Amino acid sequence: MAKRLSKAEIRRRAIDIRTTDLGLTEYDRLCPYDLAREHGVDVHPLEGLVAVGCPEESVIFFASERPDVWSAALVPAGAGQFIVENTAHLPRRRRYNIAHEMAHVLLEHEFDRVMFSAEGRRGCANPTNKDQEWEAAELGAELLLPQAAAYKAAKEHRTDEDVADIFDVSLPVARWRMNGTGARIVAQRTAAKWAKFRRGQ
Repeated sequence: MAKRLSKAEIRRRAIDIRTTDLGLTEYDRLCPYDLAREHGVDVHPLEGLVAVGCPEESVIFFASERPDVWSAALVPAGAGQFIVENTAHLPRRRRYNIAHEMAHVLLEHEFDRVMFSAEGRRGCANPTNKDQEWEAAELGAELLLPQAAAYKAAKEHRTDEDVADIFDVSLPVARWRMNGTGARIVAQRTAAKWAKFRRGQ
């Protein structure tokens, strides 16, 4: 079994994907739909599945009666895959889910089932491999809100709400990145060191 990627390697890959695939810096807002198009991965709205044979009752059930059950699905199709998204959810939540499912694709994770993202989770509800699920969650988040951007936002004293607006992510994702990367702690320590240095002058 392959060793789980480190956070440093995840960050390196995210930078490479941003710059090489989309021409973005670590401080630019990324559109996960553009990323999917760049890699030839179609993203279909749930309601569009009726046209390709999915029972209308199933679509109505998942879109109207139980929209909370799932957010997006990565579906294997021959040698490739496509994504189905639940358009009953808010756009910012959907952006993270597309980024997460694309992370599975970009990391070339092998899977033998439809992968469902679910509410209240930072990944798929039915992972085939916990390490791969962790990698996809980390890469998806790093693509949307890189560590360097989180550090910059913390240094500028941005609130979680500010960060969510700047990068077009949900508030829970903004909080996760600002706390999980240690951005605010680093910014506070740096500011304290500078203050101590200035007092010593």
